[in-house]
Amino acid sequence: MLVAWASLRDGRKVLLSLALGKRESHSDWLEFLRDMIRRGLRIPLTVTSDGAPGLIRAIEETFSKSLRIRCWVHKMENLSSKVPPALWPEIKAEIPVRDAATYQTGKELALRFIQRHKKEHPSLVASFSEDLEALFSHLKLP
Repeated sequence: MLVAWASLRDGRKVLLSLALGKRESHSDWLEFLRDMIRRGLRIPLTVTSDGAPGLIRAIEETFSKSLRIRCWVHKMENLSSKVPPALWPEIKAEIPVRDAATYQTGKELALRFIQRHKKEHPSLVASFSEDLEALFSHLKLP
């Protein structure tokens, strides 16, 4: 299932579209997004997605003026699989980027996290670094 939700300015959530997809391919997502536009969807301020490459590419092609935000729930699930379960609570507490006060602070905290863990946990750092700009792009918003 391909699903799109909107969070409105007043905080309400609205189901925008629901469709069957053969797989999470670029072509399926591109058609899904274009269908919403054909039905009247205006260019959104932001688009939040997981890290699926086909979806990211379709978003960038369809909503190039929207700010793409990486879903933190999906990212944290990805990161938790990169370290032993016993270490995860400590590592998780060190990932302060999401709640940084400003975009610049978020970038600085992310770089410190990368430097601190790159030798001991290279797969964690590789996963954290992937799509990093979208991971703290929410800090560009008021």
